[in-house]
Amino acid sequence: MFLGFWEHIFPNTLLGWISTIFSTLAILIFIISSSFKSKKNMLFIQVAGHVLLAIGEFISNAWASIVQEIISITRNGLVYFNKNTKIVNYVLIILGVAVGLYCGIMGKNTFTPWKGTDPAKWYGYLPIIANLEYSIVVCDNRLDAKWLKLSFSISSLLWALSFMLQGSGLFLSGMLNAILGCVAASAFVKMCIKDKEESSSLSSN
Repeated sequence: MFLGFWEHIFPNTLLGWISTIFSTLAILIFIISSSFKSKKNMLFIQVAGHVLLAIGEFISNAWASIVQEIISITRNGLVYFNKNTKIVNYVLIILGVAVGLYCGIMGKNTFTPWKGTDPAKWYGYLPIIANLEYSIVVCDNRLDAKWLKLSFSISSLLWALSFMLQGSGLFLSGMLNAILGCVAASAFVKMCIKDKEESSSLSSN
C-alpha cells in the first residue's frame, strides 16, 4: 500500500527526478514572482520559470505543455518590451489554444499525425484553459499586477489539478503548483487590502 502511494506521488526513474527538480526550481521562481508589485517585473522573472518547466516537460515528453511554455515565454517577452500589439495578442492567444488542442488530441503522435489520434483525458486540457485565461489578463494593459496575481493563482490551480490527476511522478509537481496558487491568491488579497487602506487614507485626507 505504501509502495503504491510512493509510486503515485514520486518519480520512479532518474529522468523523472530530473524533471521534478526542474519543475520545483520553476515553482520557486514563480513564488518569488508573486511578491513583485510590478506587472512587468513579474512577467520578466516568470520567463526563467517557464524555461525550466519547458526543460522538465521535454524530459517527460509533455509536448502539449511545452507548447504552452513557449507561447508563455514569447507572450511575456513581448509584453515586457511593449511589443504586444492587439494583433500579436490575438495571434498568441489563438495559437496557444489551437496548438494546445492539437497536441492534446494527437498526444504521443503529435509529430507523427499519420499514426492517428491519442486524445488526452479531460484534465489534460486544463493547462490550455489555464494559459488562455492568463494570456488574456497579461495582454490586457488595463489590468495591473493585482489582477495578474489573481489570474496566476487560477492558472496555477488548474495546472495543479491536471498534474495531480495524472499522477505517476507529476503528483508532486501538482502539489507544488497548488501551493503556488495559494501563494498567488494570498498576494492578491494582500494587494486588495492595501489598495483599500490607501483609498480610505486618501479619502479621509
